[in-house]
Amino acid sequence: MTDSILNINVSCFAHCKATTPAEVSLLSWLTSDKYRDKVEQIRAIQDEGLQKEIKKTLPAITPSGVFSYRDTDNLVEHSGFLAFDIDADKNPQFDDFAWVRDQVSRIVHVAYCGLSVRGQGCWGLVPIPKSTPGEHRQRFDALPHQRAQFGQGEIPE
Repeated sequence: MTDSILNINVSCFAHCKATTPAEVSLLSWLTSDKYRDKVEQIRAIQDEGLQKEIKKTLPAITPSGVFSYRDTDNLVEHSGFLAFDIDADKNPQFDDFAWVRDQVSRIVHVAYCGLSVRGQGCWGLVPIPKSTPGEHRQRFDALPHQRAQFGQGEIPE
């Protein structure tokens, strides 16, 4: 597992509003069971508002790099990854995001794809050249237009 493309450091924040980071291993973060019980609790709740409030208390990472402060201008080192989200509210044609995750995981250029915390979407990582914040934004904006280059399957909107 140490040879994984995901074996890099990224920034982690105590919760979604925190600004002071700590470095964590992306691979360890993605494979850890540390917050599994909390995530399962969130997914079991029917009230979307309550789900979102509890989700805000979970730690969060910046998978696109290491930062000295939670702000684009404070990028220390780009990770070489671009994160993407496929949200349920923008994709009502899908009702089984485990299936969507499995399909997206098969796309050759996707390094990682998992269910979102609430289980109502999925998110993942695509390797890109290490970038400046401006280059990263350009690549992010171009990703939806690059579907044909992703091999088998499409990235749902």
